[in-house]
Amino acid sequence: MSRYLVKLKPIDSFFFGGEKVFDFYDGKKPLKNNIVKSREFPQQTSILGMIRKEILVLNSCIKEKWDYSKEQQKENDRLIGERSFNIADENQDFGIINSVSPVFIIEETKGSDKFLIKIPKDHNVNNSHDKYIPFKFNDDKGNCLKVKTNLAEEVYLPIDFEAKKGLSEDFMDIKTGEIVSKNKIFIKDCSIGIKLGENHKTENNSLFRLEKYKFNYDSNYERADKFFAFILDIEEEEGKITFENYKNIVALGGEGSHFFISFEKINFDIKDKIDFINKAKNDFTIKERISVTTNKEEIKEIKRVYKIILLSDTYISKDIYEKNCNYSISTKIDFRSLRSENYNILKDKNYYKRFERSESRYSFIEKGSVLFATKDNYNTLIKNISNSKFQKIGYNIFI
Repeated sequence: MSRYLVKLKPIDSFFFGGEKVFDFYDGKKPLKNNIVKSREFPQQTSILGMIRKEILVLNSCIKEKWDYSKEQQKENDRLIGERSFNIADENQDFGIINSVSPVFIIEETKGSDKFLIKIPKDHNVNNSHDKYIPFKFNDDKGNCLKVKTNLAEEVYLPIDFEAKKGLSEDFMDIKTGEIVSKNKIFIKDCSIGIKLGENHKTENNSLFRLEKYKFNYDSNYERADKFFAFILDIEEEEGKITFENYKNIVALGGEGSHFFISFEKINFDIKDKIDFINKAKNDFTIKERISVTTNKEEIKEIKRVYKIILLSDTYISKDIYEKNCNYSISTKIDFRSLRSENYNILKDKNYYKRFERSESRYSFIEKGSVLFATKDNYNTLIKNISNSKFQKIGYNIFI
């Protein structure tokens, strides 16, 4: 098996789409959405599709019209599998692809690399340090904040959270815990326009705004090359062409987003580099102040809670999540993938018409979210999250 660090450097601004697409007034229904914003990261399914295509390119197996003989299609299926990712399938085979890690960001300065991920959402934005500092659930005297939910259960909330400041959207060096501000990573690249109708005439209520991203190379900030990156495990065959030192230009995302792609052989895993966050993630104890007969106050341990930090977007059964996650600091994103069936089903369609948008939409818990659970619930959550089908393509990765 070969392991590669794959880097993607944007040629210009980039756009990673989500559920919101342009939807204009058509004379019957009101205006729904004329502002569309890029996500910060590509979907893992997009990364998988891009790599599957590059495998075919590397092996000279691409045909523009996708008009393969049965023998050629059989070889393609062996290399990349018959079908694209389908959330409803039990298990899927992607040929020589063993696994894809979650996408992260590399900041390269003077030959050294910083591996950046979204800072865990339990980071206290009020702290004066430049490192990841989780919220506190107890003050120095053992006081804690308890509220009752509509299920009549007591929930312990962080005592130093300020709603006005909200949650951090910054990034973190996974080795040192150093915080890197989001605006030092991304800058917005916005454009406005007017949708044209028939005969290229301007229509009413057709103004739109498109928000893309660029990596920030502000001269006031220490200049560093920035890349999207992921780790690829692949079964390359001895004596055949490999990805070692392979370079190309690939399309990824929408609105004409293109990237320089490069492959570098490595022998480490992304989790091997997570030093600081592992130390900060240790299980912790929630304590409550009580009075005793001696009229002195002491701290009594009442509950041990375990923490799960999501390194990738994660799919969890709604029932399991609601029953076992005692508390979370999280956000959700919508998931709906493009899919392509095998050659035999769509042999009369050209390459670009082979892709169909899934009718089903799912909610994933966004990377950086933090889940809290007592011991038994923690074990149930871990078992449900540890889904090899999702983990194979970079979802459901956690520490």
